[in-house]
Amino acid sequence: MHALLAGFVLSLAGFLGDIHVSALKRDRGLKDCSSALPGHGGFLDRVDSLTFTAPLLLHGVRWFYT
Repeated sequence: MHALLAGFVLSLAGFLGDIHVSALKRDRGLKDCSSALPGHGGFLDRVDSLTFTAPLLLHGVRWFYT
């Protein structure tokens, strides 16, 4: 049950992180943050979902397993 809940919460957080960072980039007028990863829109586009997901995973693991 914990794995199902964690999967749902983390997938929702990944989506919200992606939308949030995209909105921030749109406000700043940035389409691609760099050309380090050609065809992918830059490094930030690859890790933008982690802005919400990584802290939730860290605190979830610490809460349930320590």
